[in-house]
Amino acid sequence: MTTLYDGTEGKEDAVDLIVVPGLGSHPYGSFKSPMDASENWLRNYFPKRRPNSRILVYGYNSSLVDRQGKESITQFSEGLLNAILSTREDNLVCCVPIPPSECNTKKLETAKRPVVLLGHSLGGLLIKQALVYAKRRPTPEHQTLLKACYGFLFFGVPNRGLRHEELIAISGYTPVGQLVDDLVVDADSEPKPFLKELGENFVALFENEQLNIVTFYESYKTPTAVFKNGKWSKGGETRLLVTEDSATLIDGRSKIGQKISLAADHSNLVKYHTEHDPIYQTVQPRLDRMIREALSAIRSTFSAVNGM
Repeated sequence: MTTLYDGTEGKEDAVDLIVVPGLGSHPYGSFKSPMDASENWLRNYFPKRRPNSRILVYGYNSSLVDRQGKESITQFSEGLLNAILSTREDNLVCCVPIPPSECNTKKLETAKRPVVLLGHSLGGLLIKQALVYAKRRPTPEHQTLLKACYGFLFFGVPNRGLRHEELIAISGYTPVGQLVDDLVVDADSEPKPFLKELGENFVALFENEQLNIVTFYESYKTPTAVFKNGKWSKGGETRLLVTEDSATLIDGRSKIGQKISLAADHSNLVKYHTEHDPIYQTVQPRLDRMIREALSAIRSTFSAVNGM
């Protein structure tokens, strides 16, 4: 887990923003400005709005070339869940001796810190699966994490799967094995049972609560992949890699939360030229509002639990 920004030290109104990039992505490069590679909106722009936040990016090894088809959504999401728990169990470093009771209190405070999760492309599916896993594990750490999760921003997440050529266009090569079985739609363009079950299980996590989700979908087409001169390249016909329905039907059937079209192709849904970029100006207030609401809502959630 890479920390891009941390302004939470000594702050009671702190929040964690956990970001998961897509297939074949880089924890920094996936979100950097196309105009200036030294600028990343998660590190350089958004902290101006929320200086009391901690922004973490999950840097899983999603470059899957030569991995013999052993990768899968379940495998990656296990790693994500473990990384989140490890980061939140505490980044406390004691510079001077303090009583164990105080140390434990500080750890508990970090574990209860509100969480907002942001996923791009495959990253959104990993978030969903990671929390489904957390629900199945009745340890205090897993259940505290679930209570701390307030909302989700999903960018071009293929909830209903992808065609094979679309998966190639996103990954840059020919995936094989379990990942294909998980993601690629069937002959009738219907999602595989794995994705249907994932969507249903994720929504069921919050059946007694409001599900705070904003989904963003691409309105610009991306070149698909073609196999030429012994390799794949993005020279095929252009198409929407993740359709509006796939990006907004969280459980494969129902549109939940707010859905927003962005004037970008699949990759550029999360890449903004400057903090004045019109696309960033569309995304930023939604993220800002979700974090603001999370601070009060999660505090109330844990207060209610402690008062029982």
